[in-house]
Amino acid sequence: MSRENQSKHLKAALLGVAVCAIIVSFRLFGGGPERLVPYLSEPVISVTGDAPVLGSAAEDYESLVENADYYAAFAMGEAGGHGWSDNHSTQDMADAAALSWCEEYDAGCRVITRIAPADPLKLDDLPLSKTSALALNDYQSRPSTKAIALSETGVWGMSWGQDTKKSAVTVALEKCQQRLNMGFPDRRTYGTCRLVWFD
Repeated sequence: MSRENQSKHLKAALLGVAVCAIIVSFRLFGGGPERLVPYLSEPVISVTGDAPVLGSAAEDYESLVENADYYAAFAMGEAGGHGWSDNHSTQDMADAAALSWCEEYDAGCRVITRIAPADPLKLDDLPLSKTSALALNDYQSRPSTKAIALSETGVWGMSWGQDTKKSAVTVALEKCQQRLNMGFPDRRTYGTCRLVWFD
């Protein structure tokens, strides 16, 4: 084989390797369920007030600090009433929920502790709670036909093993919608659900 032919074969082989690398990169980092969801970083605890030392407030506080799924918050009132929240998609949502629970029992509530990830959790333009990020990971291993829906408040719904894509999407959206009013004492609906992936 001449040097010219060897050079052509080498260029063709290198081009083939480059194309394969692009395809693999797209499958790993491009759109769709194959994309890796954000890294779940360690929680960062920010304390802005004195922790409760007695009664149910102290027990709830200790439990939250040890076990919370970020984003989380703990609020205290003037007379010792308290409220807490965890597993929201943003710190503002967690703060609002903790204050809302505290205000059911007390006045002058303020957030004394926040728990957040070191790195914000997001999928495209959607902020994620810790469990919605974990659900996205779990989704990849579920059998088809499946779908997953998320809200901007961190709520999610998933279905798998459905007969049709339509039923998979319907069930995922319904499950997400059912969870929208969880976490707040007034039981109002916070956020909207939208389909993220289906296959």
